[in-house]
Amino acid sequence: MQIANDINTANFSIDVKATSKPSQPSELKLTTLDNIATLNFKQGFNGGHEQTFVLQTSLNSDESWMNKTVINESDSKYINGNGRFQVHLTNLVPGIYSARLLAFNFLGAADPVEFEEQYEIKELNEGQPSLPTELTLTPMDNTVTFEWKEGLNGGHEQTFVLETSLNSGDSWTNRFTIKESESKYLNENGKFKVNLPNLDPGVYKARLVAFNIIGAADPVEFKKRFEIIKLNQETLPRDSVGPVIGGTVGGIMAALVISHNQK
Repeated sequence: MQIANDINTANFSIDVKATSKPSQPSELKLTTLDNIATLNFKQGFNGGHEQTFVLQTSLNSDESWMNKTVINESDSKYINGNGRFQVHLTNLVPGIYSARLLAFNFLGAADPVEFEEQYEIKELNEGQPSLPTELTLTPMDNTVTFEWKEGLNGGHEQTFVLETSLNSGDSWTNRFTIKESESKYLNENGKFKVNLPNLDPGVYKARLVAFNIIGAADPVEFKKRFEIIKLNQETLPRDSVGPVIGGTVGGIMAALVISHNQK
């Protein structure tokens, strides 16, 4: 738009955006592992207002739908690194399920969109969880990243406790507690991932404990130890450790992996 007078001319534009109910979510995907259903999707246009998603399930094709999870699009704990929303459903009764997703804002709701796949929850013998597997740790600067794959949850939601022990002591310190339903710690590869920063200097070993309401599995240790050191300009690599990841100037804390495996 242009406005002019005898002295000057001004150009400006006005953006006009129509608001509406949301469009449907897309790229709906569903996977199951150990009686846990993982559902993820890509959000559609929100209609110009914050939208909310409602995940519903129907058991054994009875045509009735039950609300399972309600998510606001601003709730980052449900958003993966690739921008997709991800939800875990646990503690479901045995049966064959259908799932669908609704998106709405204060102007209205999009038509429900159904996941193409059904999923089955089988009857499990209840018990304590099985051991986590594929445990790895990786240092980067002064942070150590731990990853693992969950085992069977024993028919109940399980919780993981990450513990460390300093300088080969016999005492263990709880560092992180995670429920298996907390999708913000779950990678696309199906592994859980936790970062531990700002540890005190010393040599550490780490282990993982899985438990549910019935009991706990035996602790399982990460195979490698790691060392947190305070670097200065005279710091040199030692034969017993791998290369330093990160800076090498005065006052920097750095994590290194001990080259030999835990015994």
